[in-house]
Amino acid sequence: MEGDFDSSIIIDDKEYLPVCKTSDVLSKRGICIEVNEDVSIALFKIDNSCYAVSNICPHQHQPVISAGIIEGTMITCPMHGWQFDICNGLPSSANKGSATLQTFPVVEQNGIVYVHVAEQPKPKWMME
Repeated sequence: MEGDFDSSIIIDDKEYLPVCKTSDVLSKRGICIEVNEDVSIALFKIDNSCYAVSNICPHQHQPVISAGIIEGTMITCPMHGWQFDICNGLPSSANKGSATLQTFPVVEQNGIVYVHVAEQPKPKWMME
């Protein structure tokens, strides 16, 4: 996690971690935030709202989503062209698979972007 921010905040019994300044997230350009050794997120701003998704593409498990191209709310993975809606993680109908992109709840307060990262089991591909 980058920068010196206030501590986490609690909303509806969920902990939100401070990940960056709101001004660090530019419109339709992704940034990568390493939350911890297991979680890498890609942050995007569309119509003045921030969205957080896994930076790991579920297709080939590469940490490249933050470098993807945004059109509307769709992110295109720069490795193989798979597309996902960053609002809900659902794949485009053009994808050959049905894998979804993990999304994370985002809150912006006082110029800081906070992300809720729930503890989840590691995917099978990370355990192999």
